[in-house]
Amino acid sequence: MIAARLRAGVAFLLAAVTWLIGEMNQWNYLSHGIELPLPIIMFVLLVPAIAFGLGILFVRSFLRRGSLFRAALALPVYWVAYEYLTEIGSPHSTFGNLAYTQMNALPIIQVASLTGIWGISFLVFLFAGTIAVLLGGAGEPGRRRMLAITVAAVVCAVFLYGGWRLRSNPPAPSVMVTLIAKDVPMSVYLGPEAQTLALLHDYADEVRRATPAGTQVVVLPEKIGRVSESVLPQVDALFSSAAAATHSAIVLGLVRRALCRLQFFALLFGRGKAGGELRQASSFARGRAGKTGRSTSHARPTIRALGIADLQGHGFPPAKPRIRRRRGELAARPGVGLPS
Repeated sequence: MIAARLRAGVAFLLAAVTWLIGEMNQWNYLSHGIELPLPIIMFVLLVPAIAFGLGILFVRSFLRRGSLFRAALALPVYWVAYEYLTEIGSPHSTFGNLAYTQMNALPIIQVASLTGIWGISFLVFLFAGTIAVLLGGAGEPGRRRMLAITVAAVVCAVFLYGGWRLRSNPPAPSVMVTLIAKDVPMSVYLGPEAQTLALLHDYADEVRRATPAGTQVVVLPEKIGRVSESVLPQVDALFSSAAAATHSAIVLGLVRRALCRLQFFALLFGRGKAGGELRQASSFARGRAGKTGRSTSHARPTIRALGIADLQGHGFPPAKPRIRRRRGELAARPGVGLPS
C-alpha cells in the first residue's frame, strides 16, 4: 500500500521483516517438532522473506507507473512462480506452501480441483494485492473501480464454484473415519523410548475403547513419538491387535530414530495386513539436509485407494461433516480426545 511512496531499499526491508515476523509462529515446530538444525531453520525462514521483499519491489514498479491491473496481478503471479520453481524440485515438495493456510476455508480450496494448489496461493495474493492497490490511492477513479469489480467477480466466482462443489453429491462410496488425538508435552516426544511405548499403549487402548461401530479407518496424529528399529515389532503387534479388534484400518505416524538422522513415516495396520508402511522420509545429519527417502507402500489396494494424507502437527482441526475430493467422499466422524 505504501511501497510506491518509499525508497526501494526501505520497501524491500519493510516487506521482508514483516514476512519474517509472520513466520515466527513456525519456530517451535521447526526447532522442536521436527528438530531442524539452526542453520536450516534460518534458511527456511529467510528465503521466503527475501522472496516476498523482492515481490513487493516488483509490485512497486507497476504502482509507480500507474498500472493498476498489472500491480494487482504482479504479486500473485510472482509468488506462484516462486513457489512452483522452488517446490517442483524440492525433496519436501509443497511443504510451506501458502495454500495450506486456507485448509479450513472449504469453498476456497475447491479451486484446487481445477488449478491445483497453485490456484489457492494465487487467489490469496490476488485479493490481498488488489486491496493494497486500491488503498494506495494510485490511478484514475475509473480504473480503480474497474479493478475492484473485476477482482470481486473472480473471488465471487471461486466462492460460488466452491459452494456448488461442496453441495454436489457425486455417486461415490463413503469412508467412515475416526480421528483420535492426545495432548502430550514435548518432553514425551523428546524423552526416552519407554515413554513413547507407554503412550502408544495408551493410544492402542483408546482405539479399542472409543472407536465407534462401522469405522473403517482410524487416523492417529503424525510424529506421535520417536522409536528405534528394534521396537517396531512391538508396535506392529500392538496396533495389529487393535486393528483386528475394531475391524478397521489404523494409520499411525512415527519417527524412526537412527544414527545421526530422523526418518518420518506412517504405518498402516488393517485386517489381514499388519504393519504396511507408507513412508516419505526426510533425513537430517550433522546439520545438513539429506535426500528424501524412497516412498514405499505395502498396503492392500482397497486401503491404498483411500488416499492417506499427512496430518500436520500433533492434533486435528475440528472435524468437518464432509470433506470431498474429486473421486469419492470422505465422511469424518467427530474426533476423539484422549484424557491428558
